[in-house]
Amino acid sequence: MDKRRIFILGVVLCLFLSAFGLIGGGVHSDAPQSVLFLDVGQGDAALLSDGNGFDVLIDGGKKSATGAILEVLRQQGISELDVVVATYPDADHVGGLIGVFQARDLSILRAISNGCENDTQTWSELKAAAAERGLTFEEIRFPAVLQWGLMTVYVLHPAAGSACSQTDTNRDSLFLRVDFGRMRYLFTGDVNATVEATIVARQTPLAAQVLKVSHHGSAGATSDGFLAAASPMEGVISVGPNSYGHPAPAVLDRLRQAGVTIWRTDCHGTVRVESDGVGYQVLPQTFCQTVFLPLVMR
Repeated sequence: MDKRRIFILGVVLCLFLSAFGLIGGGVHSDAPQSVLFLDVGQGDAALLSDGNGFDVLIDGGKKSATGAILEVLRQQGISELDVVVATYPDADHVGGLIGVFQARDLSILRAISNGCENDTQTWSELKAAAAERGLTFEEIRFPAVLQWGLMTVYVLHPAAGSACSQTDTNRDSLFLRVDFGRMRYLFTGDVNATVEATIVARQTPLAAQVLKVSHHGSAGATSDGFLAAASPMEGVISVGPNSYGHPAPAVLDRLRQAGVTIWRTDCHGTVRVESDGVGYQVLPQTFCQTVFLPLVMR
């Protein structure tokens, strides 16, 4: 058999094995993949690591959260963020990112947003801090699919070509599904029940083990229909002292009725989820004073 035929047979064999997941496309890392839902008070911030050296920061809470975020990054030995995501421009999601971009002991390779802007001082300072690094925020929209190291990311909202709202910025939050092997996470930003219904009606696969509960547990989101489609096992509420009534008792009831274990950063501190791509474990920083929950392993 000549070399050309051997080469073709080899390519065919590789494609066959890859199609059945026997080579390639799997999860290969020495360390577990982890998601840290950071305790940043009344705001959002999550640190994703694929276990193979690829690190992503989604949101950064308010400006006051910068120190806490940088402390976690240094504790984790992270000196380079491959991606920083601003789900939308509100201060409780992006304020802390300003100091992250200004940190001189930290490299940042890529910045991503939903493409919507506002004229607040916080957003202007964030853009300026990114520009000092030679970065601009790249717009991502549905139906984009991204590869973050060993993690595959599906952008489910907002849709390409849709106009940014001038009155309801929450509506335009990036909604991401992050897959790691068989493990799935939903990062919902601050979307409302109307957006949830739009995503559900599109029949995009939503089932996920871990849900970042939208808008700090606001009553206007996390609808019964959405929970039925997503069927999460764990619901993480990123929340702190606030005057909005977050998390709303109705949302907590809906989560409990759906069989979702509730984790709250105002109660459990930073909530860490580790996975090998098949099973996972939830590791809270602390336990609520009024609710005592065991370490959850799935």
